[in-house]
Amino acid sequence: MLEVNMYGDLDRDLNPLKVIDYFGLAQKSNADVYLRRSNAMGEHLCFCNFCNMDSAEKLSRKIQMLSEFEIEIKEQNSTNALSEPLIGLYTRLEKQFDATLITLYFSESALRLYYIINLANTIAESIPRPVKYFEGTQIDGFNCHFSHLWAFLNTLNRRQLNSVYDILKNEKKEYQYFMLNNQDIKTKWDIANQTLVENIQKNFLLIQRLIYNQKINFFSPYSMSEIANQVSMHGWASTEHAAAFSDKNSLDFVTKNPTLITAKWYVNIIYEKLTLMKLSLFDKSIMNYIVGSSHVDINNEIERLIEKKPNY
Repeated sequence: MLEVNMYGDLDRDLNPLKVIDYFGLAQKSNADVYLRRSNAMGEHLCFCNFCNMDSAEKLSRKIQMLSEFEIEIKEQNSTNALSEPLIGLYTRLEKQFDATLITLYFSESALRLYYIINLANTIAESIPRPVKYFEGTQIDGFNCHFSHLWAFLNTLNRRQLNSVYDILKNEKKEYQYFMLNNQDIKTKWDIANQTLVENIQKNFLLIQRLIYNQKINFFSPYSMSEIANQVSMHGWASTEHAAAFSDKNSLDFVTKNPTLITAKWYVNIIYEKLTLMKLSLFDKSIMNYIVGSSHVDINNEIERLIEKKPNY
């Protein structure tokens, strides 16, 4: 597969209307195109999933006629680690998110973080839960957000963690106040997200089939030996992660659980799209805190973590 890469000052020179125009041109050349943002070898916007050079060159010529961006066509490496069935799943999700979010790519809207938090929360609520509890732990689409937040919080020292925790609590209060007092905006957002949310059930069933046929597991596309090698070098993200994945029953459950696998794939695609929306790594943590704590009180867990940290 090929990708058409557009190099330049993206934040300065792009806006939603331009992105929509370029994406429309790309779709005329290739209906399966999707967008990614990358900093590898210089910041660029990737038009991904071109199957032949003719269609890629056609898009390249059109963009060069309309802009001063530097264009490069190269082999696509973002899906190198994926098997054919997983490439299909990945492409499917990428396209569904682009169709919903493209009007927010390179947007200056002050509400774009609230939009994606609302969407992420709706997705987490909508992922089916064939098994609702495992050994006392609630299994749902929210686990992934909390897991990623917990990994981040464990990298901080006590002073940093106190500061970040205060910011996260304040951000959640402001988000909740806005959503409570702007139900009309939330309704418009939910309508705009309707098609994406309706596809969750279909994607969940696809993932169930892939699990049954042993084409996907929680750690895909990495093998268990690759995961073991990473853990031996870097350790688990937290003692809680280590405990969960060191227990054979827990590991077997997580590895094949369709709810957790679906949530992980959705969350990872959301992370990719955050960069297209000009949102930061800390915005990701704000989203994970608000979504991860929307159904479960995680503040006690965070406060216990603070108490365990050395006092510096």
